[in-house]
Amino acid sequence: MVKKFGLMVVFVVFVSCASFAQRPHIYIGLGGGLFGGMSAAAGEFGFRTGDNSYLRIGLPVTDSLNLSPEKDWRRFGLLNIDCIFYFSDDSYFGAGLNYPWKISDKEKPGPGGEIFFGREVYISQRGKIYGEIGYGVASRAVGDPFAGLLLFVGWRYDLIPAKENITSDASIKNEISTQELKIDLPVASISTPEPENKNDAGVRRLEQELNVVAQSIEDLDVKIIKARKQKQYSTVRSLKALKAKAIAKANALKGDIAYIKAKASI
Repeated sequence: MVKKFGLMVVFVVFVSCASFAQRPHIYIGLGGGLFGGMSAAAGEFGFRTGDNSYLRIGLPVTDSLNLSPEKDWRRFGLLNIDCIFYFSDDSYFGAGLNYPWKISDKEKPGPGGEIFFGREVYISQRGKIYGEIGYGVASRAVGDPFAGLLLFVGWRYDLIPAKENITSDASIKNEISTQELKIDLPVASISTPEPENKNDAGVRRLEQELNVVAQSIEDLDVKIIKARKQKQYSTVRSLKALKAKAIAKANALKGDIAYIKAKASI
């Protein structure tokens, strides 16, 4: 049984880690629940290895007291290496192998494994809660393995967020790819009547440019709302950076207009 389970885990690991990406997305996490039917708590460190795949290193500590309070009690300290594949934006399946770095009563360790499904929900730009359910096996060299339900609930934090695009909104995708806000109008597009003096012409031109910037800020606000609804938090940050540039430009234009008017009134 253990051999068949191990072959299945190796197959899923191979499929999940088949492709590699240039910019990894790194996260850490903490969770608790059950592993192999035993009470467990675990820390984890994961990094992106493909467009939809991740490699995760976990350190669960288990206690079998809830399984066998009177006999064959064991505590395991495990090192887990899992490959995870996301089949939707927030749902995934995974599998991996584990090896005990510590077993109570100084027993010799044996290889084990786990297979699971999970789901995540973002509660902030980088923080999320997750749940996993599956089957886990913790083994020792002599004696039956501890196998059973895997059930974890926990929290994760994105140390390096993955690069994201909102594919459903082409305008936002284009806005992010340029990484700049074009707010200067071509000279031919600004229609200015014959001014009475140079100060009036300058004020009119700056006011027209300010209107263009103000419209750009309104457009960015709409895109930020759309990105936040779709939980594209890295896109939200990029759009906010563009908005900050636009606001700075608007403030500069207001200052120039006020200066010209003040100078003309002297």
